[in-house]
Amino acid sequence: MQEAGIRVSGFTLSITASSICSLQHAKQLHGIVLRNGLIPTNTVVANTVIGMYGRVGLSDYARAVFNSMEEPDVVSWNSMLSVFKDSRRYNQALECFYSMRCYGFPVDEFTVSTVINVCACIRDLAEGEKLLALCFKMGFLRNSIVSSAVIDLCCACNRMFGAVQVFGEIQTWDSALCNSMISCYARKGLTDEAMGLFAEATRKGVLPNEITFTSILRSHSSFGFAVEKTQIHCWICKLGFEADLIVSSALVDMYSKLGSIESALKIFYEIDSKDLVSWNTMILGLAQNGRGKEALSLFGKLLDSRIQPDRITLHGVLLACSSEGMVNTGKRLFSLMDTKYRVTHNLEHCICVVDMMGRAGRCKEALGFIDKMPYNRNSALLETILEASRTHGNLEIAELVAERMVKLGLRSSLPYTVLAELYGSRGRWESVARVWKHMKERGVKKVQGCSWICVRNCVYKFKGDELLHYGGEATYRILALLDWEIEDEGDETKHLDNQFWA
Repeated sequence: MQEAGIRVSGFTLSITASSICSLQHAKQLHGIVLRNGLIPTNTVVANTVIGMYGRVGLSDYARAVFNSMEEPDVVSWNSMLSVFKDSRRYNQALECFYSMRCYGFPVDEFTVSTVINVCACIRDLAEGEKLLALCFKMGFLRNSIVSSAVIDLCCACNRMFGAVQVFGEIQTWDSALCNSMISCYARKGLTDEAMGLFAEATRKGVLPNEITFTSILRSHSSFGFAVEKTQIHCWICKLGFEADLIVSSALVDMYSKLGSIESALKIFYEIDSKDLVSWNTMILGLAQNGRGKEALSLFGKLLDSRIQPDRITLHGVLLACSSEGMVNTGKRLFSLMDTKYRVTHNLEHCICVVDMMGRAGRCKEALGFIDKMPYNRNSALLETILEASRTHGNLEIAELVAERMVKLGLRSSLPYTVLAELYGSRGRWESVARVWKHMKERGVKKVQGCSWICVRNCVYKFKGDELLHYGGEATYRILALLDWEIEDEGDETKHLDNQFWA
């Protein structure tokens, strides 16, 4: 068009800017816009340029364009709010919203939903409640996008009752609203509620999309719902979502957590254009299922594909090294995180290294490693060494770590239980009594064990400190019958023994 000498219009440039996702092309188009004098006078073109810079991650450029506008409108302010939210500059997004209100610009559903999403990201319930009051005043809650944002806010701030209440007041359901509520249930581990809403929404004619399936699959990753997972996977294939990258990654995650690692690998290798999330999900799945060497091999393929690993990738690789007992490899990888992979290590990475050393019986080395880290007062790290000390019977390290945890005021029961177990294995019963006494004096309670069993697609939970539970009466009746049978067997055995020795 330009080669033909045809002068470009604002309409042409607006359409072009809306489709650009490349940094180089964005700057080139901005230059053309400036040469044609369309900024700062043409508000429509300026708005599309702001959105363009937001998509390529240049929020400062977007802000410069916004500041140069002569007459910004509501769309201009909304565009800047989206740019700040997408670039995770949440405080600036709130400041932008306050400025918009101060200058007297009216807010619409898009404005409110964006700012509520910002509040959800930073878990600012107080500010979110102010916006909720504004929604009630202006009747915005009838909009499903606004209602979905409010549900996300309630979920992020642990206000499940509020989320359920908002959802229950909506008469007309759509996919956005149902997805928010299903995702809310899934994030809180309420699998039955998520599945129930999924089924009810389907009966009401709300067709699931890729976001629906992703939320449902995530909620099904904890327990062995064999029938449901097969049905959901079949439905995904029937509706043609198996090619969606996010859904495929969620399927890989589900099968990995359910122990069906071969199914996870099959889906992973069928993904045409794998992104970092896909690689990370599969590497973690292999590592968590005790197939560390395969995880390390997959990490090598990731590097060959020129994809830059992130902190989740390296967490999976360190986990693989730990499961395979490859301490030196893991230590070398940890030392290269910052320099070679440009990833700053965090607590999860340190726990992996300590666990790796602990499994190999190198408890003293693990304690020295912790002392060099900024997390040396963290309970999870110290508990990892304690578990290793228990496994390898290292009383010296256990005493050092337990004393440190008590001095730090950590309310964990593990130091007491590990010391009592190690003292008991050495016959030091006075020391065992002293440990239990100190534990009681400090008001520390032992964490009770908990287990689950899935019977006919229903999950039953049992705790060690509970006498009453699902089916408890029937269970105790069966135990009583077994006791009687054991007593009868004992009497018969005793009678036979007497006959033999007579």
